[in-house]
Amino acid sequence: MNHPNRFFFGKTFSDVRPDINLLITAIMRQKKKEQWQINKAIDKAYDLFRNLNILKEAAPEDFLTCLWKDVGYKDFIREYAKSRNMEPKELKEIWDDYKKEAKNYKTWEEWKKAIEIYRIKLAEANQSKGGITLSTMHRSKGLEWKNVFIIDCVEGIYPFEKATKPEQIEEERRLFYVAMTRAKDNLYLTSYDKKNGKNQTVSRFLSNYVKNK
Repeated sequence: MNHPNRFFFGKTFSDVRPDINLLITAIMRQKKKEQWQINKAIDKAYDLFRNLNILKEAAPEDFLTCLWKDVGYKDFIREYAKSRNMEPKELKEIWDDYKKEAKNYKTWEEWKKAIEIYRIKLAEANQSKGGITLSTMHRSKGLEWKNVFIIDCVEGIYPFEKATKPEQIEEERRLFYVAMTRAKDNLYLTSYDKKNGKNQTVSRFLSNYVKNK
């Protein structure tokens, strides 16, 4: 509620319950604020509660669509990524996966039950000696497996798109080598031609091998 663009200022709002009349009263009680700020805050208050009324009745997929387009989560993602020195598309990809999952459920309760079932299965799998180990390249150092799969072998991921200096590229190359040498018997390297409708290029670490093949 204290998002800066809503013009709700300070401790005045710390105890305000989710009621439009209480919120408007709190806005009017603000001291040392320009009238335009008061007016803007009132407009934002009505926008907030209008969105809340829409969201509380929405199915998961519709909820996320509204949150992205109408509530302004798209702008928040962009601002958050900038503050963390990240690429917005990294967070957008996570959001897209989340929304894709939401399509499978008509209600939040249905989705919640699916999550609980998944947690139980995951706990059971963790107790088993078999199965698949998911690991980052950094955490794989010193470990070995009979079969190793390295996914996403495309430019922008290996090497990471922010690795632009020669020493950074070389560090990415060494890390990729570490991951490859974790395999005792079989090593599988996978890439793809398109992602989200955009053409992809195989990682430069593999490009010579692909050309030779």
